[in-house]
Amino acid sequence: MSSLSCTNPFVWSEVTMMESPMTRNCHVGFGERYEETHQSQDWEVRFVPTPFSPLLANIALHGMENVLGVKYDSRGYSIGKRIIVRYADDFVILCESLEDAKIAKDETTIWLKSRGLQLSEEKTKIIHLTEGFDFLGFNIRHYKVNNTKTGFKLLIKPSKKFLKKTRNDIREIFLNHKGKSVIQLIAAINPVIRGKANYLRKVVSSKAFKDLDRYLFVRQMRYCKRTHPNKPWKWKKKRYWGRFNLQKPNRKWVFGDRDTGVHMLMFSWFNIKRHDLVRQKSSPDDPSLVEYWRNRNKKGEMSEAEKMSRKQEYVAWKQGYKCPVCGESIFNSEPIHLHHRVPRSEGGSNQARNLIWLHLFCHHKVHYQK
Repeated sequence: MSSLSCTNPFVWSEVTMMESPMTRNCHVGFGERYEETHQSQDWEVRFVPTPFSPLLANIALHGMENVLGVKYDSRGYSIGKRIIVRYADDFVILCESLEDAKIAKDETTIWLKSRGLQLSEEKTKIIHLTEGFDFLGFNIRHYKVNNTKTGFKLLIKPSKKFLKKTRNDIREIFLNHKGKSVIQLIAAINPVIRGKANYLRKVVSSKAFKDLDRYLFVRQMRYCKRTHPNKPWKWKKKRYWGRFNLQKPNRKWVFGDRDTGVHMLMFSWFNIKRHDLVRQKSSPDDPSLVEYWRNRNKKGEMSEAEKMSRKQEYVAWKQGYKCPVCGESIFNSEPIHLHHRVPRSEGGSNQARNLIWLHLFCHHKVHYQK
């Protein structure tokens, strides 16, 4: 999709008609949030990635499903010949034939033109599912198999481009921490590993996780070599690798700091957890669907919480099943520890009000900063 512009008449008129605090803020202080070019006496504000980008894209593209004849039943399942999947200004239209795909493209082009927009020539393609395509960091493709009626199986995997970017991000963090302590390195890289793994764990990512773990090991080796060029391998191995993850005692090649126990996460520690489809037109902002979203978000948490004692589960529930240090779910496959707000050595009790669940690394981080 081509870049949207704040000067686009349709987008601007839709924004100004919406009376909510968020949309009113969309046309305040554009000069600070967006790139500007001065032409004659008119300021043109180009649409660049900001927190408001998805909002304006959703405003501009609202109604596309109706134009393309996409239909859903009361349960949210598609009942038409076309399906559309859209995130902000990126979208995929699935059709049953090449002819219908061409028609859908023409209809979309005409509809976008009426809104002052156009398709990106670089990103717009008509392609068969057996060839596959990349979308939002994933590769979606039909693979030939012998055990299905159709002879094909749809698999969604991390895209090569996304994995390459992930490796580059890891490499940059290691390079930026040359000469710095292993604790600083781990503090910087663990949030990246956690974020990437949680994003990819919804699809077929087991092989990708193993490959990324191997890449991590290579970078760890180079870090040790640069940090201690004159030390023998046996010394480096003893200092930086060990059974640091107490919940995975058989993993002796965990990279970390032997003095504190702080260690680097591994992608393979994040179990594959299939995505639970959102019911069609179910918005988290819809007041009538509060119960639906609460049950959906807690489904995974409650299954894990059942393994806890009543007091431990109460502590988890009280903190919203979130780690207060990193903001992630305490059930994201990382080991967790119960932390005493007031240490026992200082008179703290074991009562629920003095306890809080933290990820293992976050727990180490809290004590390290004291």
